[in-house]
Amino acid sequence: MFSVIVRRIFSMIPTLLGLSLVVFLIVKAIPGDPAQLLLGDKANAQSLKALRTELGLDSPIFVQYGKFVYRTFIEGDLGRSIASSEPIWDIIKVKFPATVELAIFATFLAILIGIPLGILAADRKGSWLDSLAISTSIFGVSIPVFWLGLILIWIFGLNLGVLPMSGRMDIIFDYEPITGMVLIDSLLQSDLELWWSSFTHIILPGVTLSTIPLAFIARITRASMLEVLKEDYVRTARAKGLSKIKVVMKHALKSALPNIVTIVGLQLGALLAGAMITETVYSWPGIGTWILSSVHARDIPALEAGILLVALTYMIINLFVDIVLMIVDPRVRIT
Repeated sequence: MFSVIVRRIFSMIPTLLGLSLVVFLIVKAIPGDPAQLLLGDKANAQSLKALRTELGLDSPIFVQYGKFVYRTFIEGDLGRSIASSEPIWDIIKVKFPATVELAIFATFLAILIGIPLGILAADRKGSWLDSLAISTSIFGVSIPVFWLGLILIWIFGLNLGVLPMSGRMDIIFDYEPITGMVLIDSLLQSDLELWWSSFTHIILPGVTLSTIPLAFIARITRASMLEVLKEDYVRTARAKGLSKIKVVMKHALKSALPNIVTIVGLQLGALLAGAMITETVYSWPGIGTWILSSVHARDIPALEAGILLVALTYMIINLFVDIVLMIVDPRVRIT
């Protein structure tokens, strides 16, 4: 298994290099002049030329790409944000944990509801529970995330006033980050008031973000369980007089677990990469809103770093899923 992990890690290098070229070219194709955006419409030609030279924007495009690759992959320097002049690493240390916290919370909700719903639907195929599971999955995939977010804000924030509508915590708290994830840091600091504030703030965006993975997890769990429940060894276990719960949970679920683990890992990666809409609706200060603001500001270094970070995270999650699959099902052979 160790050799497989090493091979997968080395295979990520050319993938990242190829992705870096695609990202670089796409970012360069975005209309607008970063120097003009920074200095304003009234800036003179001399000031614009000086800033372009300082930012390296007047060099040939292949030279700019070479400098970008060397700085990013050799020196490990992501540069500075054009918009804020902050080191991009410092921005990522603040923004990325917020997105990770939201994605993990949403995935937890999706697992907590999706897997039991899929198991019940498979065990009671054709019943109202099965119809509920199918309807839930269709609803989760079909409903626009931004619309659901606005509806939840309108119901629970504006009308009922029981849940916060934006942000990660109340502004009264003086938060000192440790991991960058407030739910964890508040427990480490034994600050239950901060934990409750952060928990109430994450509920609405977490529920909104969990709808699509919940639907996929429920459907895959149901399909996998239906396939396994037809197997001879499951019928044999039932014939031996084992209880339905033991047959379903110990025998059937264990065989269906590889498919469930795969879809959970893929959905977690998708949430980290695609939380932009949810973060925007709830003003969640994560990577998604940062990348979106970087697009508006044509902040080239921030855009390049943000997109590469999301891609690298997705690849790492896929590697982790493969490792878990090898542990859960030793028959799996990954080449």
